[in-house]
Amino acid sequence: MRAGRFEGDPIQDDFVRDFYREVASRGAESGFSETWQLTSDGDPAAIVFGITQGGRFLYLLIGADYEKHGRHSPGLQAYDAIIEDWMGRGGNCFDFTIGDEPFKAQFGAEATPMCAIVNAVTSLGRVARGPMLSRIGATS
Repeated sequence: MRAGRFEGDPIQDDFVRDFYREVASRGAESGFSETWQLTSDGDPAAIVFGITQGGRFLYLLIGADYEKHGRHSPGLQAYDAIIEDWMGRGGNCFDFTIGDEPFKAQFGAEATPMCAIVNAVTSLGRVARGPMLSRIGATS
């Protein structure tokens, strides 16, 4: 349902798709993840996948049949239903995770600044940055 929708979509790679499939399968058994399907006349219109932690649903992936159902906004309908169910089951947050897509504001989402320490010139800064993974043979 995502093929051709997003340029460079990593989920189209077999390794990445298999990874998410494994997380979805194992996570469903333990309650770590949830996968939702919105149907129309028995056909999938949208599928949403996310992980759960401490009352939060962290949305990660969506696929929708926009060719057949695009004019009915299947993604927005799916988000709305998932948020309602999640909160009804005692969830306290639906997190759209990274990205500043305009549709998120329709659900009352607020942007949260993200930062990373990428260069540290002092000892304290290097401690705050933590361990860094570097490529073998790379120079610092």
